[in-house]
Amino acid sequence: MKRNSYNDEKLEKLLGELPRVQDRLSKEELHQKISPQLNENKVKKERAWLVPVGSLVAVVLLMVMVIPILQQGSGGMDSASESGDQADSSAEMNEASMEDSGSATKDDAAKYGSESVEESALALRSHLFFQEEAAVSTVIHSAFLGEGKNTVPVSFIMPKETSTIEGLNSVGAFNVPGLGKYLLEGVSFKTVDQGGTIEVSFPEQSDTPVWMDEVLIQMIRSNFSDTKAITFTDHYGGSLPISTEKAQSKFVYKVFQTEPDQLSYFVPVETEASSLEDAVRDMKRGEQSPNIAAPIRENVQMNAIRQEDQTLIVQFGGQLEPNQDTLVMIEAILATAKSYGVSEVLYENTGLESINGLDLTKPVPVPAAINPLYGYDDR
Repeated sequence: MKRNSYNDEKLEKLLGELPRVQDRLSKEELHQKISPQLNENKVKKERAWLVPVGSLVAVVLLMVMVIPILQQGSGGMDSASESGDQADSSAEMNEASMEDSGSATKDDAAKYGSESVEESALALRSHLFFQEEAAVSTVIHSAFLGEGKNTVPVSFIMPKETSTIEGLNSVGAFNVPGLGKYLLEGVSFKTVDQGGTIEVSFPEQSDTPVWMDEVLIQMIRSNFSDTKAITFTDHYGGSLPISTEKAQSKFVYKVFQTEPDQLSYFVPVETEASSLEDAVRDMKRGEQSPNIAAPIRENVQMNAIRQEDQTLIVQFGGQLEPNQDTLVMIEAILATAKSYGVSEVLYENTGLESINGLDLTKPVPVPAAINPLYGYDDR
């Protein structure tokens, strides 16, 4: 195919042959036609610079809104952290307070013969003192007035190095909560020879009533059971030797308490029961005095009570609760059994293996002392 070639002259000739184009629009009409396009281009240019400015404004507004929220959130986290720290601190303080409270309970327990037990969250207070403890202590047997003719035996537990004479001569200075006068107030004790004779002397002006004589003699016998002889100078001016052999007195033990916030004590109460079995049943019976309560609740069922040689067997009719009421009942039966000459008590069908350190799966020995009080050593 032959390629066409054009020169300038030929192009001019061809252009000249084209039809003539003539614009019939006036200048005003032409200006009106192109004005909208000019305005549109101007708006586009204005919008072109508005876009980045608008974005910048939006970013600034966003930052203004977000930064306080972040600061508040950070403050909240700090506050939460501080609250958590305060909560941890409070928990530690509460825990320390509970430990202090537990320590106070243990201190009180040590003073009044209480012990913490696994069966109960609260410390139970014991009214008895047993032989294994007595072997490493000096027990001072004393008695205080309760009410009327009721005397309350109290056993002061002192260090082993304290002699009985020293202990007895110091008891008069002790203030025992919830009880009245000390029965041996003003009474002095001394050893008169190396043969083991003890002289007990009353003051010249003694207001001790006559009915207390037997109580005093029993108390003296309890403290000097290993002594060969005791010379008892009574408040009438006479003097007589008394035997150190203990006469067996039979009582049922009940609970004496003057006020709900005062300590309670076991108190011996005379009974008309002819046998130990009847005496235990009598422990459910209340007394005329509002300050003396039965140690066995009426709703406690005992299926059988019997004595076999030196063992009293008490069979209960159902599960016992590991609380203070149960401990009082168990211990009061032990104290009563001792006054009848029995050496141990077997508790059956209690539902408990132990309470306050007493093993209930086997016979429990009778106590060495009643109503022990601790922390009264004046050495």
